[in-house]
Amino acid sequence: MKILNYDIYKLVVHMISRNKFSGLQYTAEDISSYFDCRGMFMLYFRAGGVRSFSPEDPDKFRRWLNKHKVTNLLGEQTIKTA
Repeated sequence: MKILNYDIYKLVVHMISRNKFSGLQYTAEDISSYFDCRGMFMLYFRAGGVRSFSPEDPDKFRRWLNKHKVTNLLGEQTIKTA
């Protein structure tokens, strides 16, 4: 029984870590929507609250969000400033 529980634990840990982006403490399931402004992302959470995140590779993070079907509030656009 202990081995079965450990296998389930490993599976859950693997699934959770797979849904996390490097440097971000939240899973994709925690994030309901986002928008980005020149690589700084404003993340809106399902449980409420907003947080900014500036990943080292904004394009990779944007792909990760899209892969996990997190809603981009700006559609395909990003905010560009001069």
